[in-house]
Amino acid sequence: MSTNLQFSRTAIFASDNVAAVHPVGVEAYAEAADRSHLPYGNGKYTQELNDYLQTIFDRRFVRGFPIASGTFANITGIGTMIE
Repeated sequence: MSTNLQFSRTAIFASDNVAAVHPVGVEAYAEAADRSHLPYGNGKYTQELNDYLQTIFDRRFVRGFPIASGTFANITGIGTMIE
């Protein structure tokens, strides 16, 4: 038995790491890369993120964790649920 499947669109199941970066993100990255920053959540940009999150959630003890990829986001999220 032969099956001839034809699709009108091509589905691409690729990683989120192949997506384009918004120009605002590229500009922010270039600005941040212009100088050295403190690591491990002690830098200017992490503090700005935490201040922003505390404002929008109206909570003092909110922290953000900037991470590099969707895969790492999934691992981090799952890790917080199983501890």
